[in-house]
Amino acid sequence: MSGKSWLGGIYLRGRGSDIVLKALNHYRKRVSTVGNDPQLQETAMNLRMLVAEEGKKTAQKVDVVIKIINAGKNDPKMMNQVEFEVPLIEKALNCYKVDIQKIGETMHERYIELFDEPKNLQFDLPLIDEALQEIKKFG
Repeated sequence: MSGKSWLGGIYLRGRGSDIVLKALNHYRKRVSTVGNDPQLQETAMNLRMLVAEEGKKTAQKVDVVIKIINAGKNDPKMMNQVEFEVPLIEKALNCYKVDIQKIGETMHERYIELFDEPKNLQFDLPLIDEALQEIKKFG
């Protein structure tokens, strides 16, 4: 992306991969089921189908990023490929954060079902904020 080296890859190879992978897995679930979102129930069927189709495409892209991050834990050169997916990772982290906050505020069943273990998710919030800062660093 720039002439500087991407420090976000070092963060991901270290302590950052766990929270980023959690967020990506959550985001994959979220986008692949976006057609069922209660906010879209009043929307025209054609638009809902289009949104659902785009969600499936995004879920496939997320799968690729997850595989690269997992492979990059052992191969730093692989992790460098993730640099170009920082916007997708940011979306995943933000989605994860917002959905955790929604559970705390509304306890809406739609959001609870998106998490395998909906307890103690608030402990992930500071990790998400750290990840959002660290993945964008260059040095």
